[in-house]
Amino acid sequence: MLKARLPQPLPTALATAELLLDWVSGKWQAGQASYTLDGDANRILDRTTTGGARYGAVEYTIVLTQALNALRIPARRLRGLAEGYHERAGLAAGPGHPMTEAWIDDLASWVVFDGRNGATWRDQDGAPLGALELQRLYRTRQRPQFKGAGPNFRAAEAVDWFTFFHTVAVSDGLAWSSGPYNPVTGTGTVLRASRLADSDVDAAPDLAAISTSVTADRNRPALVFRTDHPYATGFAVAESTVADEKTQTTLSLDQPFPLDAEPGEHRLTVATMTPYGALTQHHLHYHSS
Repeated sequence: MLKARLPQPLPTALATAELLLDWVSGKWQAGQASYTLDGDANRILDRTTTGGARYGAVEYTIVLTQALNALRIPARRLRGLAEGYHERAGLAAGPGHPMTEAWIDDLASWVVFDGRNGATWRDQDGAPLGALELQRLYRTRQRPQFKGAGPNFRAAEAVDWFTFFHTVAVSDGLAWSSGPYNPVTGTGTVLRASRLADSDVDAAPDLAAISTSVTADRNRPALVFRTDHPYATGFAVAESTVADEKTQTTLSLDQPFPLDAEPGEHRLTVATMTPYGALTQHHLHYHSS
């Protein structure tokens, strides 16, 4: 139902994500508070279209995150907290700010999309940044570019919005801190997390990574490739021949790749395929004797 009301996807994941960011941030004028606890993007959009509802950052984030996933771009909701979030006196900027983070296939990285502001954060070269990069920049007091458009975007408010990268977590998911962590805001709200980690090592999984297992295919050894990318369609395998020509094979998910019994060294490149193309190539060598 949601996909039917979204713009058509563009050729790349980044272009599609930016299109959805503009589409969502322009659907209604931001209000000062949340007026619903509804987590369904369709119902939120219905109320803004027919009832003129004006929602806040929570609803922009719900709609944008679900819209990205509907167009096969892995996305999750983030919770950003300003310094002093656990102290009532530290809540001048508000206790928290919801945002979306999406895995962008063509960049092979995570990118933060702020639905409420219709904005992204960019480095000096204009590349969009993910939550971990932004959190590290915040700690070193380096503020990146705040780039956006739409009815809610205010470039002059960049300083205020950047404060929410003091503490970042996946909403109701992974929270991380290399030091002390306070799970309660100054207003008494408990910050739910399915797992609390002592580092950010697992906070940005590489969805272009590929794992390999060994199986038998018609009594021959074969490999099976797997990925954590939720919208993977298969794998592209290229094998160099003696004449340095490459044979291309496209595998469906869980389809075995038989190993060549011809004596000698064999070199492969393997890449996950998604609706937006091939991801990072990985090299695999094996020797037959």
